[in-house]
Amino acid sequence: MKKGLIIVGLTLIFSLMFSITPIRAIESQDENLKVDYIVEKVSEQKAQIKIKVTNVSGTVLSNVQLNNEIPDDFNIDDSSNITIATLGVNESKEYELTVTLKDDVIISGDGDLEKNDPDNNKTEQPNNKNSQVDTGDNVKIGLFVLGGLFSSLIIFKAIKKRRIKSLLSILLVAMMALSSINLVKANEIVSKEIKLTDGIVLNNTDYEFGLHITYQYETIVEDNNTITRGEWINSLVTAMNYPDLTVEIDKPYFNDTAGTIVENSINYAVAYGIVELDDESFYPNQLASREFVAVTTVKALGFIPQDELTCDDANEIEDKQEAYLAVKLGIISLIDNHFYPNDNATMTLVNKSLSVVKDVLDSQNVSNEPVSNIDYKDGVITLQENEVTILENEIIINNGVETEDIQKDSIIVVGETGCYKVTDKSTRDNKTVLGVEPADLNEVIENMNIEGTTKADFSKFIPGENVIVDIPEADTNARSVTTPDIGKMTFEISLGDNIAVKGSLNADITITTKCDIDARFAWPPLDFKNIMLKLDPRLDVEAGIYVGDSEGAIDEETLEKVKDAFKNGKKCKGTINLGKLPVVGIPGCRIYLEFGMQYSLEGHFKVVCNVDGQFGVQVYNNNPRLICSANGSVSPELGGNVKIGPELAGVLKTLGYDIIDLSASTGAAGEGSLAYRPTGMLCADLGAYAYMDMSALKNCVIGDWLDVGWEKSFWDSKNSPLKCNGHFENGTLVENCTYCDATINGMVVDAETNEPISGADVKVFRVSDGQQITSSSTNDLGNFTIYVAGNQRLRVETSKDGYMTCKEEIDVASNEVKQLQTRLQVRGSDGTNEKGKAGGIVSDAQTGRGISDVNIKVRQDWGNKDGEILKTLATNASGEYLIDDMSLGNYTLELSKENYVTSYLNIVITKSGNLQQHATLNPKAIAGDESELRVVLTWGQVPSDIDSHLVGNNDRFHVYYSNKQYSKDGELICDLDVDDTSSYGPETMTLYKSAHNEVYSFYLHNYTNRNSTNNSILSNSGATLTIYVKGEYKQTIYIPTNTQGTLWHAFNYHSDSQEIELVNNFSYQSSPSAIGN
Repeated sequence: MKKGLIIVGLTLIFSLMFSITPIRAIESQDENLKVDYIVEKVSEQKAQIKIKVTNVSGTVLSNVQLNNEIPDDFNIDDSSNITIATLGVNESKEYELTVTLKDDVIISGDGDLEKNDPDNNKTEQPNNKNSQVDTGDNVKIGLFVLGGLFSSLIIFKAIKKRRIKSLLSILLVAMMALSSINLVKANEIVSKEIKLTDGIVLNNTDYEFGLHITYQYETIVEDNNTITRGEWINSLVTAMNYPDLTVEIDKPYFNDTAGTIVENSINYAVAYGIVELDDESFYPNQLASREFVAVTTVKALGFIPQDELTCDDANEIEDKQEAYLAVKLGIISLIDNHFYPNDNATMTLVNKSLSVVKDVLDSQNVSNEPVSNIDYKDGVITLQENEVTILENEIIINNGVETEDIQKDSIIVVGETGCYKVTDKSTRDNKTVLGVEPADLNEVIENMNIEGTTKADFSKFIPGENVIVDIPEADTNARSVTTPDIGKMTFEISLGDNIAVKGSLNADITITTKCDIDARFAWPPLDFKNIMLKLDPRLDVEAGIYVGDSEGAIDEETLEKVKDAFKNGKKCKGTINLGKLPVVGIPGCRIYLEFGMQYSLEGHFKVVCNVDGQFGVQVYNNNPRLICSANGSVSPELGGNVKIGPELAGVLKTLGYDIIDLSASTGAAGEGSLAYRPTGMLCADLGAYAYMDMSALKNCVIGDWLDVGWEKSFWDSKNSPLKCNGHFENGTLVENCTYCDATINGMVVDAETNEPISGADVKVFRVSDGQQITSSSTNDLGNFTIYVAGNQRLRVETSKDGYMTCKEEIDVASNEVKQLQTRLQVRGSDGTNEKGKAGGIVSDAQTGRGISDVNIKVRQDWGNKDGEILKTLATNASGEYLIDDMSLGNYTLELSKENYVTSYLNIVITKSGNLQQHATLNPKAIAGDESELRVVLTWGQVPSDIDSHLVGNNDRFHVYYSNKQYSKDGELICDLDVDDTSSYGPETMTLYKSAHNEVYSFYLHNYTNRNSTNNSILSNSGATLTIYVKGEYKQTIYIPTNTQGTLWHAFNYHSDSQEIELVNNFSYQSSPSAIGN
């Protein structure tokens, strides 16, 4: 028994040593938060409370609540409760509050406290000056006690049965389990609290003050899965939600990203400074490190580097400033004061980083209605601008304005003009005269919350000195007077003897601002929660440097004259101030935009520049960052080394303070010539690039308080997304500039009569930004031809009085001749609710039989594959569909069924109702029945018989209605399923197996009118070829309209590349067997 008791005793001792966390009592610090709290006597009636909180953990603390418990006998100058939204790692906050005994509290002669009230009740306060801390560990201690009791029962039972080995095993497991117990659940927000007390003696009376602190932090289960560098950059760029960026460079930024799924994201990452070009390789498949994820997140968000991170392994960190911000922002947490920069990033870190990105981007959102709330400090006196005259260091107050409360050191606010501190007060000419000096912002406001969005009104433009401008007057009858789109402003300014910059500026600028400042406490003097000035400009600038009347290239002699004009210390570069524009529309603040032209000159230069995107600066929880997501275009002509482009600067002012400033410029630089076409094509010769520079916080309150001013070149000769050498077009070296290298052909007809419509308007828009790039109209036959740059997605709109607008999105390839489906214009007006109908049959492409239960989704306009679904329906047992309850117009049908390839059909809904709008579905390939090429033909009512022909040119064969199959060595090579002689189709030609390096030619023949030598019936038949390669949809080809001929050589199919080569050749042929010879 004695031996058993010894074992029990030792076991309990070891269990307590290894398992129970000691209680840290009467301390002002727990594992996360250090608190310094003191109450100091100022006088017999006044005391000061000082609080300092420091985050000593490795994670961000949130919702830190400082609740002061003040005895009832005191008044407090400020709120006793303080909220800190987030407290970053190693971040400290200090606060001071002043309390004063109430006037109705009196002290008796013997030092007893008395209240000046009818009952004269005596109030006693406990005398306890010791600081006490509640660490919140009581629950955990209780659990250990219960664990100890339970262990004791097991131990006694084991000893009784003499199972010592089992006992030791149980004890080891128990100790391991107890030492690893964690009461925090995964993915939970944990709340903690700390309580402190302190006391003072005023007038021989003891008072006890208390501080109750609560805070939260997040704990999650570590996801130790990893991510590659390429995967991370894809995720980060997607989360940043950048607008479409045109990237045209002569070679990839890295030698291991070209043609990969990460290439597009890399282009964005390089353009916006997320990834540096310090290596020829990016290593996209290498695992991302902790430092790589953390640092690229900080760079993507544009935070301005400040201090360097200090930790135990700081010497292993390459980017110490970005690492410091990553920890401060809560992107990454230190582990035992280690950053571990080279360790693999886990998905926990990835998800946290993306969460911070979302929070920061969301902080840019503003309310739909302007907000303007300014709370002044007690004692601040407000005057209106019409009540005073403001001179240098003096303010003269008009007669009749109350001035009794104004004394030396008073703070006064004059409208939105400025804030002043009174240095003296006197009388002059029966008026009150105040000597003043600028007041600090933290002396004026308790807090400020201003936000809103407005437009720049160019009718208020103020030209710069010696700048000649011509601003067209706004058409007040057509638009509101604050609409900025008032036309093109021309400008001219002299640079020297017979040298001038001339040009024009057309701007549409949206300004968004936020101003959330808290100055309620003595430290920090100003808490910049969220300050933002963001400009969304669309600038169209055309400018040039001219010598005399010449616009040609500057020769050496003229260049010397230019240089002579900049003697006496001046150089051939600088920024021309065009003028400034006050912006109104957001109460409580004023914004001034300044416009300029940045230039440098060693030759002739003229530029057409378009800028679209966002430029901005934000201070997010006292951390400044630049906002930049821009796209631009430049069409300059260069001669020599030049740099020129528009500069846009903004200043946010409130109460006379310059709160925040921003400057951005973009344009072209380099040597040679550069032309970025409006259609999206980049043409360049020799070496040139687009540049973009930004600076912020150079001359403003925030820059002074945070001691930071920053400038950065976002795009330079290395990372510019628009740069090239030689003559390149969209990254491809060509001998001659082709510019508009693609052609769009089409025909517009009445949807009910099928008659051509002449004079219909045709407009083409770029889908990426909605900009119209060209337009045309139909001729007498209803035809139109438009030339555009290839390799882009376009929207074609056709319209005519009395008809609804027909819209269709298309993809146009380089050098493509695009034939559009005949435009069926529906009679009526856009937005009509008048109902019509449409219908047809959905057939199997192989058998020609109708398919039942085909799922049909209806969307507005043609070519709309992923827009809003307006209606769903299904085909009947015969494959027929009918729509009779929708408004007139053009629609897209999405047709799908299990085991068939999804297809799309453009239809029209008209009053009379066209029920011959048929479609086909191609069966998905099954094992043993794969086809290489399948062509499905459909057409209209006339002519009744159109035949498909496929000709093999090397492996000679000809499949058509008279020879429906071709086999070789007993294997079926090609067949035609059915010969439709009664209009509409479908007819399906299938090539099952192709020969190596073979070219197959596909023809359509107008068998009905085969003997005619003067008709265009075939071209106006509405024939459509739907092409599938390897069982997958490839493309749709529409027959060109109003073209003479009975034979159409539609395309060639190349077996090795599996590419379709459009031919579009018409001729006359009366003999079907002779086709292809």
